[in-house]
Amino acid sequence: MRTFFIWVLGLLTLSACVSSPIPENYSGPLATIRDSGFLETANRAQFFYLSEIDGKKIDNVLSASKKANAGRGFSMSTVEHARDVPAKASTLVLEGRVSYGAPIQEIMNSSTVYTVQRTVNFAPESNKTYVVKGTLTSERKEVWLEEAASGKRIE
Repeated sequence: MRTFFIWVLGLLTLSACVSSPIPENYSGPLATIRDSGFLETANRAQFFYLSEIDGKKIDNVLSASKKANAGRGFSMSTVEHARDVPAKASTLVLEGRVSYGAPIQEIMNSSTVYTVQRTVNFAPESNKTYVVKGTLTSERKEVWLEEAASGKRIE
């Protein structure tokens, strides 16, 4: 029972660290930004996501996937994650990260836990969907935003 309460307290603490991407009392137009991720192996995946809007941390595919994989040992799967954002000029932080199914794997394979971060100023168009994409290898670490419908790279 004590472990349960510690676990719940941990989740509440983590949820307090993130905020809604839509400001309180905002009633303007919206766009959608989807995160992406794919499995490289049964226990290693690449994730590309929006981590902040105008300095506020938000939920993303990495945190959602880690929650979904809790208690599965070394196994890893990705989940879909998207959110509506105000269709207005904003400062976005895009990130990419390699992640493993268990924390010990990340420690043992720290030389291959590639990361990338990029800050962009962007005004999404109303009712459009965008996807955070990227590539993470030892030679190349990139993250960008593209239109979902056309695949056109935005930033």
